[in-house]
Amino acid sequence: MKNGTRQGSFISPYFFTVYMRCVTKDVIQTGIGCHIGNKPVCILLYADDIVILAPSWCALQCLLNVCADSITKLGMSLNVSKSVTIPYRTARHVPYSFSDFTLNGIILNTVDSSKYLGNIISARDDDNRDIMLLLRAYTTYVRPIVEHDPVVSSPYTVKDIDTVESVQRRFTKRLPGYNSLAYSERLKRANLLSLELRRLHFDLVWCYKILYFYIYLL
Repeated sequence: MKNGTRQGSFISPYFFTVYMRCVTKDVIQTGIGCHIGNKPVCILLYADDIVILAPSWCALQCLLNVCADSITKLGMSLNVSKSVTIPYRTARHVPYSFSDFTLNGIILNTVDSSKYLGNIISARDDDNRDIMLLLRAYTTYVRPIVEHDPVVSSPYTVKDIDTVESVQRRFTKRLPGYNSLAYSERLKRANLLSLELRRLHFDLVWCYKILYFYIYLL
């Protein structure tokens, strides 16, 4: 392409999609992909990000070649410096060794994890990094709102206590791998205390400060 689409224009994504249809069609027509629900899935697209899925080294290199050739025919180019490969293993203890992947004759970096759409995709098949980010966001932005001035406005009825606790209960239930766990087990795994117990801690701290004159009440 001699001219690119304007950054921020509402019609730019449409033009990009029109161009990428040819690339998507060429890649899908290879019939190569990882089977999800008895259907081969080989390419994922979001904006200008492309993810290629393949069941083997030869299959992935073939898809990379098809994708690169199709994009070159359109007068476009891939950013090789931002492209990486992540190999997955069915058994973690089995070592693997394979040749480097290439894109337009340039060797691609092979990594254990990479960020895609704000999430960390890991070859270790765990969600620990994403869970840590979600927990950090929860304890930084959500929990302080729920615990605003807990000494003065602490709930005392069973209904109000359950209503406040349901915020953290729903959050922990939506963490990856936590859905089937009991609430107490989710708190233990996430290293969190229940909101009711945290309010009790706040009350005890304030009582201590009042008794030992760290705080003067008028």
